[in-house]
Amino acid sequence: MDGPCRQQVEAARRGDREACAALFAAHWSMVHAWMLGFTRDRAEAEDLTQQAFLRAWTKIAQLREAGRFLPWLRTVARTVALGRPRRRAPVLRPEPVGDDPALALEDRERARRVDRALARLPSLDRSLLLLVYTEELPLARVAALEDMPVTTLRRRLADALARFRAAAQREGVTHELH
Repeated sequence: MDGPCRQQVEAARRGDREACAALFAAHWSMVHAWMLGFTRDRAEAEDLTQQAFLRAWTKIAQLREAGRFLPWLRTVARTVALGRPRRRAPVLRPEPVGDDPALALEDRERARRVDRALARLPSLDRSLLLLVYTEELPLARVAALEDMPVTTLRRRLADALARFRAAAQREGVTHELH
């Protein structure tokens, strides 16, 4: 974390509202994109992003190391996202194409199976898959969000993908993620 950001974190921990607002403004789009990956709904992602920053503001004094702000913020946001009431599970697939009712029915059934496969995964696996394959965030950015080296992220992503494919196969669906 660079010097000015670290100074803003220190100031925010001491109760400086302007420093906190500047930190949140600098990281809003990143958290919003992450929430959008969980919800696939812009309005819900906006609400969750606001909730995450409100929770971060109320708990920022608990942050022990200013240099760990991003991983801490990610944990706060993840807690908010995982604690939300579920409207529908996210899916890792393109939207249906065409107007054929038979294909649409088949696509909905396949989506339900993919959703069930995702639900079987640990939350870290789901979040990595959503960030990389749904939100298409660069690996370096996801590694920063998850506070891990890119090489570790690649290994965990490969493991998550293998678990997802196994879960999808148990649900009777093959899924092409690269």
